[in-house]
Amino acid sequence: EIPLKRGASVAGWTVVEGGVLAETCVARLAPQVAGGTELRQALDLERTAVEVPVRKDGFFQLAGLAPGVYTLEVR
Repeated sequence: EIPLKRGASVAGWTVVEGGVLAETCVARLAPQVAGGTELRQALDLERTAVEVPVRKDGFFQLAGLAPGVYTLEVR
């Protein structure tokens, strides 16, 4: 059985110099905020960011996303 989620997804692999990922490595996807956006609106959008742990092989997937423009950060 494979549970499906409504919406789009972003998937990828990450690598680090030396080849060893920290166990606490996470991928974070946040809606991109346009210049001139009011601080309150920017903070509200920031709260909708999604984070998932990155697997030891570097793979990550963020699923169930609404259409939009996002910023991806792996840390």
